[in-house]
This record gives sequence, C-alpha cells and structure tokens, in this order.
Amino acid sequence: MSKARDLAASTFTDAITANGGIYLGGTGSENLLDDIEAGSWTPTLNVGSVTIDHSAYVKVGNLVTVTSDLTDITNTTSTSDVIVSGLPFASASQGRFVGSVMFRYVTPPSNAIQLVPYMGNSANSFSFYWSFNNSSTWDGMQYANATQAWDMYFTLTYRTS
Repeated sequence: MSKARDLAASTFTDAITANGGIYLGGTGSENLLDDIEAGSWTPTLNVGSVTIDHSAYVKVGNLVTVTSDLTDITNTTSTSDVIVSGLPFASASQGRFVGSVMFRYVTPPSNAIQLVPYMGNSANSFSFYWSFNNSSTWDGMQYANATQAWDMYFTLTYRTS
C-alpha cells in the first residue's frame, strides 16, 4: 500500500497544529492559510428594535461568512431601506457580494421575484434589494414592506482585506 493510501486509511485522534499556517495546493504565498476564526457578532438595524436569536461568523483567510436569525423586527412603517451593520469585518475595497435571505410577514412589491442581501466594497454594513422580472433596476427593501413584526434569516459571504 502506498504512503498516501496508508495515511488516508488512518484514523487521527489528536489535533494537528501549525503555528505559521498551512500551505494548501502549493508553497506560494497565495496558498498559505494562516487565519481561521469563528465567533458571534451583534447585528444592528438602522431603524426599530430586533431580537437576535443567533448570529455567527466564520473567517477563513480573507473570506467571511456571516449568518443571523433576526426576529420580532418592530418597525413596519418607515420608508427607510433595511440596513444591517455591526459586521465583524469590513468588506474588501473591490467586490460586490450577495447572499441569501428567508423572511416572513413581508409583502414584496409588485413584480418582485427575489430579495437578496447585498454588500458593496469597503462596507461595514449591507442592505436588502428586490429584483424584478420586468425592470432593469433593483429596489431596496423598506421596513414598510412588513405587515407586522417580522423575521428574517440570512447568510452573506464576502471578502475582507
């Protein structure tokens, strides 16, 4: 049996640690993975109050994924766009990032086909945008789109510097 096959068939019971990082797929600096962390974060909304059921992030290198379960969002009348801030890291200076969201007690505008979280470059916050099947523009989600205290669960992955 080859050494690679012996290693693949082995069962590891101890952690492998590397103080300087691990090279994946080559030995160039772009292949060095030297930053992995996970934790919680506290999202804030620009209007109203919210209950945070769960918010977490994972950062691997310069790639950050944030998740959150926001419930009982109180504002249902403001025509302000919904903006989430309090992110653990700002986005990179170049890039646009979208994620996924699930919501309830929200009425989409006429002809809206989906809602996505959107984060631009060098940002510390993100907004939600409706896309339409009959328009070349996107519209920001407003608190007034809600019919009562509402909830949303989202995931957004973005690059940081």
